[in-house]
Amino acid sequence: MKAQATMEAIAGFVILLFLLLIVLVFIFQRNSLTQGLDLDYKAENVCKKISIILSDVYSYGSGSSWQGSIDANILFLQGFLDVNAATGNSFCQHFAVLSNPNTRLLQGKMVFENTSGRVNVRNG
Repeated sequence: MKAQATMEAIAGFVILLFLLLIVLVFIFQRNSLTQGLDLDYKAENVCKKISIILSDVYSYGSGSSWQGSIDANILFLQGFLDVNAATGNSFCQHFAVLSNPNTRLLQGKMVFENTSGRVNVRNG
C-alpha cells in the first residue's frame, strides 16, 4: 500500500512538472513576440521622426536645414523612407521632394538642406 501511494505521489509530481514546463514555454514564446513587436515599434518611431523632420525642412522652403545624429541606416526614396535600425526595420512615407532620391545614408550625423525647393540629404 505504501509503495503504491509513493508511486502515485511521484506520478502526480511528474504531471505537475510537465504542466509547469508547458506554461513556461508559452510564457517564453509570448515574451519573444512582445520583444519583437517592441523593436519594430521603436524603428517605426525613428522612421516617423525622420519623416517629420524631412517634411518640415521641405515645407519651410529654400534655405532651411536640419542636422543631427540618427542611430539608423536610411534609404531615402521619393516619397518613402526605409529605416534599418538596430531596433528593427520600418518603412514610412514623407512629403518632401528630394534632390537626390535613392540615397542611402549610414547612421550617425545627417544633414537635410532645402535648396531651391528640393531637399538634399547627406551624411554630415
